Amino acid sequence: MFAKLFLLLICLIAIIPSVRALPGDLDSTFGVGGIVTYRLNDFEDTFQGVVVQPDGKIVVTGKNGNGKIIVIRYNANGSFDTSFANAGIYVATNITVFASSTAIALQPDGKIVVSGIYAMTGNDNAYLLIRLNTDGSPDTTLGGQGFVITNISAGNDMSRDIAVQPDGKILICGSVNDMGTTGSDIGLVRFLPNGNLDLTFNDSGIVITSITVAEQGYALKLQTDGKIVVLANSDDENTSTYYQALVRYLADGTLDPEFGTNGIALDNLNGLFFTFGDLAIQSDGNIVTTTSIGNTGTFTFAFTVARYYRDGSTDINFGTNGKTLIISETSNSAQALEIQSNGKIIVVGHTEVPNNGLDILVARLNPNGTLDLTFGNGGRVFTQVAPAPLSDFSFDVALQADGKIVVAGKKNLGTLSDFDAILFRYMGGDFPSPQKTFDFDGDSKTDISIFRPTGGEWWYIRSSDNQNRAFQFGNPTDKLVPADYTGDGKTDIAVFTPSTREWFVLRSEDSSFYSFTFGAEGDIPQVGDFDGDGKADAAVFRQSSALWFILLSSGGTRIQQFGSTTDFPAVADYDGDGKADIAIIRFFGGLGVEWWWYRSSVNSTIAYVLGTPTDIPVRGDYTGDGKADVSFWRPSTGEWFVLRSESPSYYAAPFGATGDIPVPGDYDGDGTFDFAVFRPSNQTWYLLKSTEGFTAVQFGLSTDKPVPTAFFP
Repeated sequence: MFAKLFLLLICLIAIIPSVRALPGDLDSTFGVGGIVTYRLNDFEDTFQGVVVQPDGKIVVTGKNGNGKIIVIRYNANGSFDTSFANAGIYVATNITVFASSTAIALQPDGKIVVSGIYAMTGNDNAYLLIRLNTDGSPDTTLGGQGFVITNISAGNDMSRDIAVQPDGKILICGSVNDMGTTGSDIGLVRFLPNGNLDLTFNDSGIVITSITVAEQGYALKLQTDGKIVVLANSDDENTSTYYQALVRYLADGTLDPEFGTNGIALDNLNGLFFTFGDLAIQSDGNIVTTTSIGNTGTFTFAFTVARYYRDGSTDINFGTNGKTLIISETSNSAQALEIQSNGKIIVVGHTEVPNNGLDILVARLNPNGTLDLTFGNGGRVFTQVAPAPLSDFSFDVALQADGKIVVAGKKNLGTLSDFDAILFRYMGGDFPSPQKTFDFDGDSKTDISIFRPTGGEWWYIRSSDNQNRAFQFGNPTDKLVPADYTGDGKTDIAVFTPSTREWFVLRSEDSSFYSFTFGAEGDIPQVGDFDGDGKADAAVFRQSSALWFILLSSGGTRIQQFGSTTDFPAVADYDGDGKADIAIIRFFGGLGVEWWWYRSSVNSTIAYVLGTPTDIPVRGDYTGDGKADVSFWRPSTGEWFVLRSESPSYYAAPFGATGDIPVPGDYDGDGTFDFAVFRPSNQTWYLLKSTEGFTAVQFGLSTDKPVPTAFFP
């Protein structure tokens, strides 16, 4: 068969000299020189928030020069997505009073939510929530008109950030005027998906938290266990004591007694006052913050990043005694923070440059808090767009799957009211996208797929267009080893022939194939991106000697002893560092199952006991934290058991029946594995998608092998 497919191609390659873009450089493939500019008129246009959709499109919110809230969707190259709203631009003309947007987020179903500030009368402002459909039209299922207004006090209430829970409920945090004093309190509001206040949240949908005299909530993040973390400042003007405040709430809105002191962790950070900031939660549950710390003695602001353990205590191993100084100037403002999947920390703001006004500042830190010297100039990048001495401002940052960094802001054009909205995109370096599971069309979704031994046929439904595809590749006795070997973002059809130890790979990009020999008789083939270069590496586990042999796509062969002669391989990225981990499953008769893996991030071994010998291991990232979870499916009861990588605690849920075959994968492309089974008796796939819900698809024959079972023991 392979002789018939073999093609000999002779190519003449012209080598054109080029300059390789470095981490921190503006991305020349985006807009003009890495910058996209939006301008309506001579007044203030600004971008306040930015998110990146799973398909790579970029959505921003802000306001235009007419004072109207806008939401714009751009294609990945920076051009307007004309399929969205009005030629790519939504203008909130149905909001007739003054309003401004403050943050943006995506719902699991792809709808877009925006938080904002709505002017009532005089100094009375309210929280504003807007929701758009995926096509940019107002979603009238929210409040009947696509937006809702929540007036908490009769004073100046200011929303700052927004987050969407997995169940579709929406959270907005900010500040609420304390009518009893001249201060303010932290205001946290939770809405039902229809825009009504969630009365299960503090019995009212609203939580107001007072710490000292004046508090303002700046940023909001959700933990995977449902707890809510808010970053705020706390100014006790009576004692001239000022703090950065981290506040953690339980899912019902009560303060978490296991965090800080009664739910509140205060840190002075050697500062006299604090301005805007942001936070992010690492995959291990630790919390990273960025704030600008003012010092009236030196008349400077210290742009600072700090890290805290899950209980709110300072992580003194981060930076210098728990914090890192990015820059200290007369004027600067920390605005936004994100964590890349490799653990590096991106912080964004603007800072004063002598004789140059304010410039955009993007910095990258290593996971230990030191500046990443491979990024920009010593870990920092300054970008000037407005002519000196005019100023540039940044307000938000979002990360693409390939590691590129998108920053939203504005630039001044000479008068106090004349600004253009701007988007920047910076290179993130060699940062390949994580391997997607059984994604043959490259849309980040697992495709329903089977291998038909009679004839060696592969069949799959492309999730991108629901069209069937079929290839003849392999023999009935071959082992399936599909993965993205070429690094183009698509799974390649591939087989391993045990008798000859040959690997055959059908390239997804041009349907040509190549082969190589690797392994020995009796070896068990496995596949994973062990070197983190975005390409799958062929590997074998030799049970007879408990040795692993890995053919690295970046060059060389890795040989490592791990496991015992009765173990079965279970490769996955368990520590979330973008590299596959060597791992085994050990069955102990009727006593249970041990999972052992070698963490590539820290070169250490970890083990858990979960399951029984009759269970089927179904490892995958079921919690969406970027780490594979120890997990299995129980044929006798149709139950799924998942040991959360972040806790560790486990949960169980029924899905499927006796006789089904588990076929887990990320079928809706949200980064979370879905429960799924194939039922041979009626040739039907039953999928419980984490964002799109239940669906059933008839596909295949009862004798077919579902491709998602390729690496089961």
